[in-house]
Amino acid sequence: MADHDIAARTMSIEYWFGNNAPNISESNSDTITMNQMRCDTTIKNNQGNWQQGCVVASHTPTFAIGADVAEQTGHIQAAIGSGLPGVAGRPLHRQADRNSIDINRQTACPKRGPVSDARKVDGRSCDEYPFASSTEGAATSGGPGRTFNPECHVPDLGSSSDQRGYSVCMINHDQNITSGRKLGTFYALMRVINQDPYAIDARGGTLPPPP
Repeated sequence: MADHDIAARTMSIEYWFGNNAPNISESNSDTITMNQMRCDTTIKNNQGNWQQGCVVASHTPTFAIGADVAEQTGHIQAAIGSGLPGVAGRPLHRQADRNSIDINRQTACPKRGPVSDARKVDGRSCDEYPFASSTEGAATSGGPGRTFNPECHVPDLGSSSDQRGYSVCMINHDQNITSGRKLGTFYALMRVINQDPYAIDARGGTLPPPP
């Protein structure tokens, strides 16, 4: 496939059964054909080269996140619990456009100015949910921002149960970086390309302690 290409593919599996017993012969062969495959070369590997992969496009993959990044997981659990999407019936959708991702991130977590200054806590960085790399991210969510104080230390936002919107929390910086890498790996391994749906399975998390 050419770089940055997407195409439907048919997969055929030919099979037969053998047996070591001398009085039993092999079965006849048969073929299963699937017309549900999608292949693409839209994701780069660690060397910066476009890498081909194929998936069953009708399957919605699940991003699992747990106690090893407990504060990130806790924020996701709280955000989904407050009404935001991410469960199987209300999945997120991948946003691959870099400009849209940056706008989502700047909306939820501005890098400078009075909002950013008031949120600062040593050892923490700003985490947003839904992820900036989703079409449900802050700038396009169509709803208000929310947080979970005092744990999250986001004085400019209050609580909300709106099913639209986004959530912000100041969490452990190392966990924030690690979880971002986990999400990128998930996108690549599961071939989650632009506008693909995906669900979240967040377990074992806890919100950060109040600063």
